[in-house]
Amino acid sequence: MYNNLSLFLAILFPIAGFSQSISIDSVLSHYDKSGQLMASVAVMEAGRLTYQRSLGYRADVSDQKVPSDSETAYGIGSISKVFTSTMVLQRVEQGKLSLDDTLEQFFPGLPKGDSITIRQLLNHSSGLHNFTADPVFQLYYTQPRSQAEFLKTFSTYQAEFSPGTQHKYSNTNYVLLSYILEKVTGEEYSELLDERIAQPLGLSRTQIGLTGSVEENRAFSFKLNDTTWQQHPETHPSIALGAGSVFSTPADLCRFAEGVFDGKMLSSKSLETMQTFEEGYGLGLFQYIYKGDTAIGHTGGIDGFQAMLVHFPEKKLTIAFCGNGVATGMTEIVNNLVAAKLGQPVNLPAFEPISLPVSQLEAFVGTFTADALPFDLVFTVEDGQLMLEPTGQGKVALKAYGDRLFRYDRVALVLEFGSVEVGKPAQTVELRQGGNFVFTRKE
Repeated sequence: MYNNLSLFLAILFPIAGFSQSISIDSVLSHYDKSGQLMASVAVMEAGRLTYQRSLGYRADVSDQKVPSDSETAYGIGSISKVFTSTMVLQRVEQGKLSLDDTLEQFFPGLPKGDSITIRQLLNHSSGLHNFTADPVFQLYYTQPRSQAEFLKTFSTYQAEFSPGTQHKYSNTNYVLLSYILEKVTGEEYSELLDERIAQPLGLSRTQIGLTGSVEENRAFSFKLNDTTWQQHPETHPSIALGAGSVFSTPADLCRFAEGVFDGKMLSSKSLETMQTFEEGYGLGLFQYIYKGDTAIGHTGGIDGFQAMLVHFPEKKLTIAFCGNGVATGMTEIVNNLVAAKLGQPVNLPAFEPISLPVSQLEAFVGTFTADALPFDLVFTVEDGQLMLEPTGQGKVALKAYGDRLFRYDRVALVLEFGSVEVGKPAQTVELRQGGNFVFTRKE
């Protein structure tokens, strides 16, 4: 749902297609014409919004499509974690928390809780199992669930590794951090978000608990079924909290990033701590490299929502993307937006399938696996087409939309293989469907 396993692939790779230097507006127009994108984008430079645009609609009421605009709030998924990390570090500055406090001090009985620290929850080195990766998660994610119920569930998990010995993304970490914030303050997460971040920075469209009425100017999430957008069920706010339940606009996300990294929310010491990266993980942040320029931020995916926030500190540049219907690769879109803003050639994808020779398709043949998902991806070539057969499921034919990019539009599935050296097979493939998941070749 709001897993971001692709984030520590911290290089923004170009996408196969035609390359040219064009504007951000032209990039969005290209995707808009495809009919495969409903989203809003904002660009902030040196504290000033210099670009905003919205595509598609936020709701479909009695076959009346209500268009999105710059004030439309979207589910931002795991970008919520940056808000949570900021509020935890604020409490550390106040002496209300320590990064060395253990989970056991707040919630006894959780696996290895006596040796898991706040810092390890923040940088995903706790070893706690990711609850959203459980198949049973799909049975309850739209229903409210109490803190007591979740703590009981979390207590049944076995630790996946000793705390601090490795890093593995887990939404469980940030649900627990949300509970810790509520426990030390006596306030609900939604109240803290408003008091500690939204109000001070003037983020009028950032909150938890939007009811979903059309009058709120809040986007509903959609997924593309063949050529029709269908509304997707949504995760109840109590499920994700500070791991993924925040709604916001691209403009508010830009203001938030500028506020945090300009020192309005945290001290210079806390910012340095937040941006200390181990194996690609900061405290609620990830690092991206684009042709020598370093950006920090996070991606998010929950239900039909996808979002990405990238901030270039040296350039004082922030780009925020929020989508409620994304049938093509979000990372690809943001890569192209960044390239356009930096005056670099963009690589726009083809939206009509192309034909690849069998010799090229053979580089993708094999079995690929991901720890977070309970199935493998098996690729074969039949009658000149790349075929996909997930473990225990039927075989389907994929259509090529680039040298390494394939889709199966019936279920809005996008697959992008990693770079391939001549004469060698691809080693990774990223699956995009309600989130981004990286699979590696199985030996």
